[in-house]
Amino acid sequence: MHSSIDSSFEVLRRGGLVVGIAGTPDPALADQAGAALPVKLALTVLSARLRARARKRGVSYRFLFIEPDGQALRTIAGLVDDGVLQPVVDRVLPFGQTLEAMRQMLDGGTRGKVLVTTGRDGS
Repeated sequence: MHSSIDSSFEVLRRGGLVVGIAGTPDPALADQAGAALPVKLALTVLSARLRARARKRGVSYRFLFIEPDGQALRTIAGLVDDGVLQPVVDRVLPFGQTLEAMRQMLDGGTRGKVLVTTGRDGS
């Protein structure tokens, strides 16, 4: 199976770092969470193959646990509102075309986000 993490390993230059937020947790997560040694050992075993693939490509892998932070989201929203951050939207599709939106993202070739709307009028 070829994952997006593996694709990231391939395009990253040697010495780079891939940060996953939805992938396999690594032992550093146990340290970050202050977990006991058995948890760290379990994460070491669970992520061994992934970390080995990263080493083979000359890169590193870290899992980042993200906690919800309302204030940070408000700050980001303010930056978007002020035009400091400009999200790139490739296309907007109605909810009924959700599978098509997913297909387009998986096929690649999009620049930016593919949005799915849930408005009453289907737009």
